[in-house]
Amino acid sequence: MSNKKIIYYIDDDEDTIYTLGELEQKFSKKGYSVEFLGIINEKSKENFLENLYSKEKYGVILDYDLANSNIYGDAIELWETIKKQNPFFPVCIYTSHSDDVQIDPSIEKKFSKDGYSLNGEVFTKEDEIDSMLEYIDKQVKLGIENINTLERVNQGLKKSDTFSTEVAINEIKIENQFSIKQPRLLNDDIADQLDDLIAKAYQIIDEAGEM
Repeated sequence: MSNKKIIYYIDDDEDTIYTLGELEQKFSKKGYSVEFLGIINEKSKENFLENLYSKEKYGVILDYDLANSNIYGDAIELWETIKKQNPFFPVCIYTSHSDDVQIDPSIEKKFSKDGYSLNGEVFTKEDEIDSMLEYIDKQVKLGIENINTLERVNQGLKKSDTFSTEVAINEIKIENQFSIKQPRLLNDDIADQLDDLIAKAYQIIDEAGEM
């Protein structure tokens, strides 16, 4: 991935420049660039998802009301589509309709575009954006930490005398940490078969070298 940490703001409203500017102002302080990905009068979910999958990104912010997209009524189905494929992909919901959001707050965070008050304490729009930035940033850092761990493990595995499919699988995981659409990894039977083939190949090479 590029060094530019892009977060996509997905909305069905073309007049979202003001909201985008507010997000960009806050997120840029932590090295993120917030870009708009419109979901307006889409032909099909498949077309939109193909476009979403193709873009390099570190996370997405979903507007809740997506009725003008013609393919989603709200963000819940899109959220489910993302999380089914990559449960660790950074995502949150940003909305002016907090009371309408039908998702357990213990499962996913929602943030208010208008601010709110709770037990006499007032939380402004700016407070909500700050909290959203902290939430997304924490998820991104966990993903980067996971990449760093896999890279260290692979360095050790590559120094061993034998190569295994685990190295190749780890490389796939590193490459796709921040991808929504995940490649299908090898099942145990196929991995064992490949390990056997690789071991036989090394044996043939060693025997050929002794001739």
